[in-house]
Amino acid sequence: MSGVLRALAPLVLCIAAWLVSAPFAIAQMRFTAVPIPDPACGDRCPLVIQAEGRITREAARDFVAFAKQVSDQGRLINIVLIHSPGGSVVGSMMLGEMFRTLGTTVVVARVNRGGGVFSGPTVDSRTGRTIPPGALTNATCNSACVYAVMGGRKRIIPNDSRMGVHRMQSEESFGFDPVSNRAVSYRRTGSENEVSALKRYTKYMGVDPRLIDLAESVPHEDIRVLSTEQIRGFRLGRSKL
Repeated sequence: MSGVLRALAPLVLCIAAWLVSAPFAIAQMRFTAVPIPDPACGDRCPLVIQAEGRITREAARDFVAFAKQVSDQGRLINIVLIHSPGGSVVGSMMLGEMFRTLGTTVVVARVNRGGGVFSGPTVDSRTGRTIPPGALTNATCNSACVYAVMGGRKRIIPNDSRMGVHRMQSEESFGFDPVSNRAVSYRRTGSENEVSALKRYTKYMGVDPRLIDLAESVPHEDIRVLSTEQIRGFRLGRSKL
């Protein structure tokens, strides 16, 4: 842990156990190496890392382990494509901190692999055209995923990709009630201190912390899709390299 996360370590430890903002039914984030689609380089195209799925507290560790594994191939460049519904807020901050430490460029996009967990449709939502396997296409980065993207040394959000924010929320389990025959849980939103910690992280990453005010104004059950103007205005990213 380094940078802002070290400075915020006591608070991070306090909130780490519960800050989760995506359903557990979605598979946890996995990393794959995919070639940059370019007919000119054939089967020797540079490789980038594609990150898909729910972000867990182990995501930063898993990312580093995978990057070390594939870097031996000699074709890996320091770009991550990300497509995620969100997940652990602390895990996303840790992944973002790792991106910043390594100087990684983060792009909200994906190489279509023709299906899979949270891979999305194979039809372009704007044109209705079929997206062939292996082609670069739009992606979604919602909820806590936005905090991971903030860590990118460069942050690219193409105009046809989607970023959405909403209020932090945790669900704490209190066991099983045999009378009602259901699990007993309690949901709560982030405290003032926890929201302040997220704002400090956001500012450290060079993003306007007013983005957190917007996110916290949106009920957790909803999602506010950021417009191109908002993405640019909050300094969250740009549409092209």
